[in-house]
Amino acid sequence: MFYSKLVPVSPQTLGQSNWLRPTIFPLAVHHQFMPVCLSELPRAAAHLPIIFLGQDEDIAPRLMMSLVPGENHYFTPGGKCLEDYLPMVLRPYPFAKVRDSESGTDLLCIEEEYVVSPDTEDSIPIFTDEGQLTPHVTKIMQLIKLIEKERLVLNRATKLLNKLGILADWPVKIKIGQDKQHEYTGLKRVGRTYLHKLSAEHLPALHECAGLELAFAQIISSNHFRRLNKWANIRRKKEMEENKMAGEIFGDADADFLLNWEQDE
Repeated sequence: MFYSKLVPVSPQTLGQSNWLRPTIFPLAVHHQFMPVCLSELPRAAAHLPIIFLGQDEDIAPRLMMSLVPGENHYFTPGGKCLEDYLPMVLRPYPFAKVRDSESGTDLLCIEEEYVVSPDTEDSIPIFTDEGQLTPHVTKIMQLIKLIEKERLVLNRATKLLNKLGILADWPVKIKIGQDKQHEYTGLKRVGRTYLHKLSAEHLPALHECAGLELAFAQIISSNHFRRLNKWANIRRKKEMEENKMAGEIFGDADADFLLNWEQDE
């Protein structure tokens, strides 16, 4: 998802190599949506809108990173995160777990460009002198497993919310400049009216599967569309200055992106 060229991590090939901790995430800049995990819900809801994407069995929660398809305004064009919250799915980077198509086993891999020689400044060993993964890399492996587990939990919670009729379509229309308009389809949110009308007999099941926590996090995060609006305008203004195209398409900062989303009936 966020990788360019992965190589397997093994003592035979990387036993004498180190790795560098990334400071930028260049392949994230084109992802408008990212998965969200259970343990990060409070922080995620404080920084970005949480929405639901997909239909029926494929529906899942996502972080919305931009109003513009194909762009990520939570990161700079160079891949630097704008704030101190980094989405959990990016934290194992440059490591990843990959399923070997031949053996069917899972392999720990690393982005090749982050593999360096041991004398590289600020680099971290991959293996110990005994050929075992260092504690640091072991913790990253554990994080990868935790991310997979938590995503499954939230996916099940989302399916239950949808099955109980709590999720509602969320039509969002974005007007860019004077004549360009993009309408999102397929976005869903928690319908507060539907949540209030929910029978008490369903609350234990929602609580047990983290459905209530997810629902409240999504509701709280909704106002962050305004932050996406602000970041989009900042990005466009900077692009206009760099390309000397100010005023050709976009107007005032407060009018570039006009958002309209329907409220619960």
